[in-house]
Amino acid sequence: PAAEPGGAAGGASIDEAAALLDGWRAAARRGKVSGVEVEPVLSSSSLTPPSAPLLSRLVNWQAFIQKHLRPAARFPVLRSPHSWYETWDAKIGLDALLHNLDKGLPELSASPAANGFVYTLDRVYVEAQRQSGERRANLRILCFTKLRWLDILFLQVRETPDGEGAVRCTCSVRYFSTGLFPLATPGAPLLNSLLFLAPFAHNGLPSSKTLPDIRGAMQCTVEVTGSSGLLI
Repeated sequence: PAAEPGGAAGGASIDEAAALLDGWRAAARRGKVSGVEVEPVLSSSSLTPPSAPLLSRLVNWQAFIQKHLRPAARFPVLRSPHSWYETWDAKIGLDALLHNLDKGLPELSASPAANGFVYTLDRVYVEAQRQSGERRANLRILCFTKLRWLDILFLQVRETPDGEGAVRCTCSVRYFSTGLFPLATPGAPLLNSLLFLAPFAHNGLPSSKTLPDIRGAMQCTVEVTGSSGLLI
């Protein structure tokens, strides 16, 4: 019998049709359908969404320590060569911005554009000013480079009306490297604490890679209104 609109061919139930399709997909991935050699048309990557690179237990444990110690960012003058400061004007409300970052950072980390970098929204604190009606938020984003150096971004967000019945966010960005040794090195927090005086630079990483990536994860129009390499 002919297939009815919206139904499976030959009067088969939806479950039977789905099982048949799953079996055909499995056979196609193996390169055989009914004993006939075929060109595989489906790959495992097309059936499952990409996932972010996994951080090892060593990196996770040491990141928990180093994000609090921040040895290379403790002293104002010494941290300037590996620090960066920017101000942003984002045409988006605070709630939407937080939602987009919460969703966009994992997607960014899993995308080829990340090139092995991992971005994590580590802390969010939101407060409301009763008198002015403003809403503010403080965010901390952990940036793990491809070789697992740990950089930290502090984002101070203030939501204000834009005069057109909508709201926008002004953001102050403080970005800095936390240590000379990457977290893939055993004992990195201790080594970085002992060598906090060692000079090193970020080689333009925040302005060319990490901050543009994070602005893209915000999924809105973001204008950079100021920037400086001197973070006092």
